[in-house]
Amino acid sequence: MPEKSLIELTGSVENVVFKNEQNGYTVIEINTGSELVTAVGVMPFVNVGEKVRVAGTWVNNPNYGEQFQAEAFEQAEPETSADILKYLSSGAVKGIGPGTAKKIVASFGENSLKIMEKEPMRLCSIKGITEDKALKISAEFRRVGGMRQMMLSLSRYGILPSEAVRIWRAFGPSSLEHIREDPYCLCGGSLGIGFGRADKIAASLDLSPDDICRVRAGIVYVLRHNAGNGHTCLPADKLLPAAARMLKVDEGTAVSALESLKSDSSVVSKAFCGRDFIFTPDLYRSEVYSSGRLKMMLHYPAPSITGAGDMIADIEKQLGITYAEGQKFAIEEALSKGMLILTGGPG
Repeated sequence: MPEKSLIELTGSVENVVFKNEQNGYTVIEINTGSELVTAVGVMPFVNVGEKVRVAGTWVNNPNYGEQFQAEAFEQAEPETSADILKYLSSGAVKGIGPGTAKKIVASFGENSLKIMEKEPMRLCSIKGITEDKALKISAEFRRVGGMRQMMLSLSRYGILPSEAVRIWRAFGPSSLEHIREDPYCLCGGSLGIGFGRADKIAASLDLSPDDICRVRAGIVYVLRHNAGNGHTCLPADKLLPAAARMLKVDEGTAVSALESLKSDSSVVSKAFCGRDFIFTPDLYRSEVYSSGRLKMMLHYPAPSITGAGDMIADIEKQLGITYAEGQKFAIEEALSKGMLILTGGPG
């Protein structure tokens, strides 16, 4: 199927109709200069008066009619006095309402935002703005600007707007610093950015292939990949060579990274039968919880059911089926013992 060609629209935001603060989904009205367009999509931190450039396609919503479905967007500070007034009046900068916005723009015009950022004490010339309030307004304006700059910078790394929302919630104003210091921080928690993508970002930042952050993240990736195959842990003597091969580093580097992970509890190491097994903390907690529940159940065993063989024979006759000997054994064991643990792959 041929890819859809994206249409690009530019203009200023006239109205924010709806905004979901959790995932960044937003409905805005854009003044393109020739028409007012309703655009929908993940456009976090966008505010009235800002200049935006959106790329997407036209869709026909059964409830709301024709809309522009944004798949990518960029935003910039408003430039004209009229747009700056809309922006400041919208509540985008905490501490500034419509009345104060009018006073600021009346005093400084198109230089209003520059004054707020770089010369906040000049705001004190406006009645009602104290030095303390001027500094708070400036700090808030820089914070909002930081969010905008973060969005733009992250988009260059292929980070989607919805992902940028999660990153901002995790790291706040220092998001970019975190990523530049350790791109693999994106692999953790609920950020949902895989090791492969983080590895590409690291390469674009010229991070060394044997950097400790990369090797640590690679080891955790191997653990989580194998968890998808049903392994809640891996023996260290298998984990280390596998990680070293995937990362194309020597095994000694992998050993050092594993020790680093163990030292700050990013992984859990437990010895069984003379071998060290490595868990991710969440799966280790699950294993401990499960074993604790099993111990409790053994203190209060279910009553044994006898005569299972005859019941199995009756069911086979009624349903016209024949169980394999292994299946019969499993059923009899489960009924007679009161509890049965099945291991192995699903199905």
